[in-house]
Amino acid sequence: MILPIRAFGDPVLKKVAKDIEPGHPGLKQLIADMFETMYAASGVGLAAPQVGQSIRLFIVDASPFAEDEDGEPTEDAHLKDFKRVFINPYIVEEEGAEWAFEEGCLSIPNIREDVTRPPRIVLQYQDEKFKEHEEEFDGFAARVIQHEHDHLDGILFTDHLTPFATHSAEGKTARHQHGQDRGEVQDALPQMTQPTMMKQFVATIALAALVACGGTAKEDAPKKDDGVMPAAEMVGRIRAMEDTLFADSLFNRRGAQTLLDVYKAFAKAHPMDTMAPEYLFRAAGMAKGLGQPQESIQYYDRIIKDYSRWRRLADTYYLRAFTIDSDLGEKGRAKTAYEEVIAKFPDHRFAKDARAMIDNLQYTDEELIEKFKKMNAEAEAKK
Repeated sequence: MILPIRAFGDPVLKKVAKDIEPGHPGLKQLIADMFETMYAASGVGLAAPQVGQSIRLFIVDASPFAEDEDGEPTEDAHLKDFKRVFINPYIVEEEGAEWAFEEGCLSIPNIREDVTRPPRIVLQYQDEKFKEHEEEFDGFAARVIQHEHDHLDGILFTDHLTPFATHSAEGKTARHQHGQDRGEVQDALPQMTQPTMMKQFVATIALAALVACGGTAKEDAPKKDDGVMPAAEMVGRIRAMEDTLFADSLFNRRGAQTLLDVYKAFAKAHPMDTMAPEYLFRAAGMAKGLGQPQESIQYYDRIIKDYSRWRRLADTYYLRAFTIDSDLGEKGRAKTAYEEVIAKFPDHRFAKDARAMIDNLQYTDEELIEKFKKMNAEAEAKK
């Protein structure tokens, strides 16, 4: 049986789950239902709290990482048969330099962000027969396990993000769940004190000018013959700017606009670099958060036009449609954009979301809110 997945905001997702003992009522059926639910949602992992059960149990099927989009084996081909049940799991060791990878969550639909985690872990756990294990995992297996293990401690992947990224992700989740755009992001950015704000602003403007114009703070720093800062140097500076701006929740509209300008500058200076579509994608999100949806759509359009083989093209098409829908309120145009997602990516998870969003277009904001209230009530009644 497919179980309802608890969404962001449900209190059960923030609880620390409890250990269970052999003979736990309905455990075998729960595990079977969780696998069915996970596969129906195109997930690779699912924790018991996500289906309303605050117990230390999660399941994983990492086989999708074994093949690329063309069905060819990847360097993680050994994960082809990696299907596991983890009961009472505890991470006892973590090691290695943390690495970033884009994560999503079935409880936070349509939101994906880079999360840094250690590459190797040692996990103590019991299998479905309550046999004890202590096992080392690495790579994608370790990442999925860490993500699901977090759920048992009341931690969501957004808790690992920078403050602004968390705020943005949570805002997008709320708007998607309730079918309305409250226009809050640009007005709710955490505020600095005036002296700190000015100090940060002057520093970031100086960095932006250096990046955009090819300048450098070091006389011997490398530059291309045409005076443009090399891509690797620019990426390093942009990351430093992001770290500075996101530190200690010190972020405001000016900082967001500065990053937006730098992302655009990189794409203009290095259009053939692999990071160009990534920074255009971030620019689109930043512009949306700043209340500039038309500009946001321009960046999505450029990615679609110039980077047709980019790995996140499905995300780009969907978020373009969602921006037209939620920010511009142009239902006819949004319907066409959602239909384009379905036509171009029929087997992608966003195709399913696009169909749901097309269905939502027939409702007013007030009707949508009532619809979701009714759905939540029905889900609660089935517990």
